[in-house]
Amino acid sequence: MRKDYSVFMKRNTIAYVSVFNEVGELVTDVYTTNGVFRVDIAPVKLIDKVFKNHGSSYKGAREGSKYILGDIDMPPLVIGGADGLYLFPSEAPSSPTCIWFFLHHIVHYKAIEKKKTAVYLTGGLRLVAEISKSSYASRLTNAMLLKVRMEGSNLGNRPYDTIVNYQMVQELKDDAYRVNRHF
Repeated sequence: MRKDYSVFMKRNTIAYVSVFNEVGELVTDVYTTNGVFRVDIAPVKLIDKVFKNHGSSYKGAREGSKYILGDIDMPPLVIGGADGLYLFPSEAPSSPTCIWFFLHHIVHYKAIEKKKTAVYLTGGLRLVAEISKSSYASRLTNAMLLKVRMEGSNLGNRPYDTIVNYQMVQELKDDAYRVNRHF
């Protein structure tokens, strides 16, 4: 019987974090607004299974994003339909320290070291990504651009209304960025 992994990619999903379990296998901690859940497969495999439950695949989503955004490294992904969820990796998806961030839960981010960025998420969650602030900003911008292009191409044809707008604001005092969400 086929498992339905789509329960791990809903509007309440905040991030996928790569971790090693007790026997050294790469698994996924799924952060949600309801808590953290461990799934015994790597994040890319989890994403692929979720997309397959929706009639696509990880590879197909990557190709679609690259078609829309151009040939960029580590493109964001979108799972369509009524959910309209956008996610992007902090680094190479195969990396054991990769974190997948869900766009609609990002509140703020700032550099804490040269190659480390603290990302503040819904519910006061703070995750540290092994990435420079400028690289993180680039990936976040690509995700927002994908969202604009995907939803803009369907204007008048969308099965749902967009209820959140995003604005990136640079903090002058500590060289950090904040993502404003307007409802």
